[in-house]
Amino acid sequence: MMTLMGIYAEREGIDLSGLRTDVVKHMESNPRRIGKIEIDFFWPDASGSEHQKEMLKKAALTCPVAKSLHPDLIQEVRFHF
Repeated sequence: MMTLMGIYAEREGIDLSGLRTDVVKHMESNPRRIGKIEIDFFWPDASGSEHQKEMLKKAALTCPVAKSLHPDLIQEVRFHF
């Protein structure tokens, strides 16, 4: 997700300095697997227009890796910028 955001930011000249993520996984017991993942993006010094911020969010949410995960995995993605 961050890689796709970085590609968009580089193309648009957006400085992503300070962007970070917190990831929390929630395990299931039967069968043992990840049942839910929470991803929070924090960008305290956000630069760019509102349109660019929305495009960064869209870039993250169209991540092919995230799209290839099992459909039973709950993915909660939140943006704080």
